[in-house]
Amino acid sequence: MPKLAIPLAHGASHAPAGSDPTYAHQGHLGAGRLETFTRYNATVDAAVLVTGTVYLSYITPDTTTVITKIWAMSGSTAAAGTTLCRMGLYTVAANGDCTLVTQTANLLTGATNESSGAGGLLLFSSGNLVMSGPLDSSIVATYTMQRGVRYGGAIIFVGGTMPRIKGAGPGATGVISVMNPRAGGSLAGQSDLPPSIPSASVGGALIWPWMGFSS
Repeated sequence: MPKLAIPLAHGASHAPAGSDPTYAHQGHLGAGRLETFTRYNATVDAAVLVTGTVYLSYITPDTTTVITKIWAMSGSTAAAGTTLCRMGLYTVAANGDCTLVTQTANLLTGATNESSGAGGLLLFSSGNLVMSGPLDSSIVATYTMQRGVRYGGAIIFVGGTMPRIKGAGPGATGVISVMNPRAGGSLAGQSDLPPSIPSASVGGALIWPWMGFSS
């Protein structure tokens, strides 16, 4: 049997500490975009979102990336009659406390269909659609996500018909979502994204949203 050829030169192409960046080993991503987890795992569509609940999905970037917009994907149920829909980004302290650092505007008419390029839409106005919203320029038009810093992507809908969202999830109880370090979580009873979320207030979640961050 012939011996397998081992590409000895491959090691020289690795990033420091011997690991490739996330976009490289996921294969289908490009530099300049971060995602909370690979799209291969964004298959859960089981739960309708609850009005006034903040859903969190955590990420530690392995590359420093400047972002101007946030992405997410609707599930099989679209939103309708919504009074508030917003995405945001929190930094996460070592103790798990979250601090809001940037967010989109209220995306009642400001979301973009990333497949067609159509803009001026309600976030999740159709099912099974990847949509994005620009960062709210009245707060900050661009934000730099730093390599090695823990973040939590966040999304909230208030009022009307609640949509489903594509993501990953721990199943019926949400117990593993409160294990540290957290992969996802939720905070109920909110009218908007709060400026801070104490770690003790973050509960489990049946779904962790797939979210992307890019320029």
